[in-house]
Amino acid sequence: MEFDLKTRYRIKGGLQYIVYGRFAGVKVVDLIRKSRHKVLATVCTPGGLFLHLRWS
Repeated sequence: MEFDLKTRYRIKGGLQYIVYGRFAGVKVVDLIRKSRHKVLATVCTPGGLFLHLRWS
């Protein structure tokens, strides 16, 4: 998620990072630790967890 992308695409990528990471069985804390953009991953966590529950 590079800084030259529009904000909406960065948020979409952050949400997908959380959702697909959870489908892979990775803990949210580990996803945030491994992320290059920790603030974005942290902000997208509640929405990503909600989507993960909806898609499960």
